[in-house]
Amino acid sequence: MDSKFFTMVFRRKINYYYFKLQYINMNIKVLSLVFCVVIMGSCTPKITTSVTKAYSPLDYKEDVRVFGLEEDSPINAEVLGTVKIGDSGFTTDCGWDLVIEKAKLENFK
Repeated sequence: MDSKFFTMVFRRKINYYYFKLQYINMNIKVLSLVFCVVIMGSCTPKITTSVTKAYSPLDYKEDVRVFGLEEDSPINAEVLGTVKIGDSGFTTDCGWDLVIEKAKLENFK
């Protein structure tokens, strides 16, 4: 009787720890996935657009010119909105050329 009782108690403890270990492994996998999604999303620059006047999207073959802060725009230019590209704090590979390309791509949307 004693050996059957101890065997039953031992099996229950093994099952308890086995399921507890599976639960911990599942939590680690979920947390790892969430961490990867957050890291992937935080490595891109933040792009905010404000459209004041909408036209049909440009053809991707069209040439887009970006005017700098110090540069004068043409007299007949029309303001369609603003595009702000900011740093999220974790942004990687965010050089001037990449930022200008992203600003140009906003015109095709």
